[in-house]
Amino acid sequence: MSIVPEQATKASGDWSQLLREKVVFVTGAGGAIGSAIAQTCALHGAHVVVADVKKEAADKTVAKFLEEHVDMKDNVISIELDVTNEESIQNAVKHVVEKWKTIDVLINNAAIFTFGAVEDVSADAWTQILNVNVRGYALMAKAV
Repeated sequence: MSIVPEQATKASGDWSQLLREKVVFVTGAGGAIGSAIAQTCALHGAHVVVADVKKEAADKTVAKFLEEHVDMKDNVISIELDVTNEESIQNAVKHVVEKWKTIDVLINNAAIFTFGAVEDVSADAWTQILNVNVRGYALMAKAV
């Protein structure tokens, strides 16, 4: 069963024309929102990079998608990516460019958060949140 409702894949406008043969790089694609974004882009004809800090989560997203769309196995890849680590970013971008020659669209979806009152969040937790949610976005945009 698809994680994206059928009606969600039928976007208004000509998204299939817009995304056909484009390379879309989705960070945080092992989670619910990222996997839905990745799946929708693939269904509209894009080559999709499913990137996540947890390789198993990225692999699961791809496997779940390919259960229903085995004919698209050459259009979707999974990559382990830590958006806070410049070497990890460079390796991921290099791999994608070697495979598909370019990256047309970057969707910075990776994010972390903590629950609770602001005053209860440790300084280390704030540093990690800012590293992923702000610095990671900038590093990805710079690399792509």
